Order: sequence, then structure tokens, then C-alpha cells
Amino acid sequence: LDDQPVRTPGKRTLVVPNRALAEALSAEWNAQSDAVEPRVMPLTRHANSAVDGVILRRAEVIEEVVRYGATDLVCYRATDPPELIERQITGWHPLVEWIASEFEIRLKIVSSVLPVAQSQATIDAFHIAVSAFDDFPLTGLHAAAAACGSLVIALGLAHGHLNAEVAWSLSQLDESYHIERWGEDAEAIDRRSRLLTDIEIASRFMVLGGVGE
Repeated sequence: LDDQPVRTPGKRTLVVPNRALAEALSAEWNAQSDAVEPRVMPLTRHANSAVDGVILRRAEVIEEVVRYGATDLVCYRATDPPELIERQITGWHPLVEWIASEFEIRLKIVSSVLPVAQSQATIDAFHIAVSAFDDFPLTGLHAAAAACGSLVIALGLAHGHLNAEVAWSLSQLDESYHIERWGEDAEAIDRRSRLLTDIEIASRFMVLGGVGE
């Protein structure tokens, strides 16, 4: 930037792991005018978070991500109406089977909103799965889990088992059902749109950051 290395908000040099991500960040910077608008530079924001946060406190971030799995959205099923129960089974059960097959993560499923304690073996397996991510993909995984409210969905997204739109749809399954019955207000429309964008950006950042390499 002006012939100087780009700095993060924490005053560290913004160095990324590969050329593809560097070029994507460069495109965000080149699209700026005289006034830099961070809100339209989401990949740069994630990169800054990786450099200023994840790299420095990696173990803590891993624990934060694993906590999404400990209370994962897909583990909590409705008791009624039957149509919603069927949607949850159809949408979430294949993910429960996939996570068990792919990572040996076996989840406890309950028909309740009350917290269920997952086994220590399950938490340990989540920890292994999350720890396999390098710092930049881990940053994206953290963002995806937060946007989805589900580490299972975020892992499916990271490993190419789901695309961003399907991940969003699965994370919004309950809300979408209630909207069909009762309608949607402008605030909900905006919030859901922002969550879809967040998931899309997190997915792209994980790919550019080298997930699976």
C-alpha cells in the first residue's frame, strides 16, 4: 500500500500463506477509493483476524470452535409439529452420519431445548478435527461455525461436503419453517441475508487459505 507493506490493525505485517489469497486481498484493496471501507473488504478482515488473533492464541481459538460442537444445533430436535421434525431428520441426520463416518464423532441427539452433555470422546474427536486446520482456514472455520451455530455444518462446509447455500439453509432450517407459517419481517430478512453472506465469505476464505492442502 503506497509501496509499503500492508499492516493489520494490530500493526503487524499482513502476510498470508499463498498467492491465491494474496491476490484476493489485493483485489479488495484495489477496489477501494480514497477512503478505505473495511466493511467491503471481508477477506482482509478475516486475514487481519488470523494474523492479529488466531496465530497468537491458536489454542484458545480451537477451544472456542470446539464449544460450538459441544452444543451443536443439529443435536436439538423439535417434539412437534411433525412436519418440522421430519425436516430436521431429513436435513440434519445425514450430517450426523457423515460426521461419525468422517471423524468418528458420535453425537447425542435429544428432542429438547435443554443442554445435552456430549461425551468426552466426542469433544476429543471434535478437538482433533479442528486442530487439523492451519491458522488461516481455522479463522474461516471459526467464522462459519459462528454464523451457522453449528460446528458440524461448518466442518461439512470446510471439507466440501456442503456448499455455502446448503450450509445456510441447514443452519436456518427451524427459522425457515416458522417463517413459512408466520411470515418474515424486514429485520429477519436482513439478518438472514447477512448470515448467508458471512457463510459464503467464510467458505471462500477457507478455500483461499488452503483448507485441505
